[in-house]
Amino acid sequence: MHSYTDCFSDMKTIILILLLAMGFSVKAQSLKDALFKGNLKSDTGMLVKKGDSLKLIPDSLVKKRTDSARQTAKTVDSIKKVTADSTLAVNRANAPKNNDELWKKFIEEYSAIINSEVLTSPKIKKGTYTLYIDCMIETDGSVTTSNIICVPENSYLVEQVKLKMMANTPQLNPVLMSNGKPRRTLKKQVLKFVKEKD
Repeated sequence: MHSYTDCFSDMKTIILILLLAMGFSVKAQSLKDALFKGNLKSDTGMLVKKGDSLKLIPDSLVKKRTDSARQTAKTVDSIKKVTADSTLAVNRANAPKNNDELWKKFIEEYSAIINSEVLTSPKIKKGTYTLYIDCMIETDGSVTTSNIICVPENSYLVEQVKLKMMANTPQLNPVLMSNGKPRRTLKKQVLKFVKEKD
């Protein structure tokens, strides 16, 4: 037979084992939850997420970091949008103009130079001069002058138009055939210059 103290000692051991078992089960989580949900609970009320280091982070700090990451993502999206809008505006500004616009600007600019620098020469008499210019737009968009005729004839004016104007033709866009390949194209230009005083 067991004595009273032996019984009491056995009872204490059983109660201690029960208390320990209950204490472990309160904070425990199943292995299945830990493996398949990707979250492990710690005894301190902190959360360790899948892919995180083993350093424990308080929930309040996790929320701050999440909010900060969201704000950063919004800022990055805003910067991308502004950059895209700016790039589009620059591309539109730098987009190649069509050949008609480029040629018109060239003719206006250099006709003014011929009027101010060439027509004032005593080698050109008072009157109206019509120039017939034949050009070739090459496959690379460069422009070459093949012929200039002046009516009435004035070799000095023809020579100056070749040197001051036609030597500075703009780079045009190549003219494309229906299959998309560039082709040489003849371009004709008629210019009129009027000298009112000798």
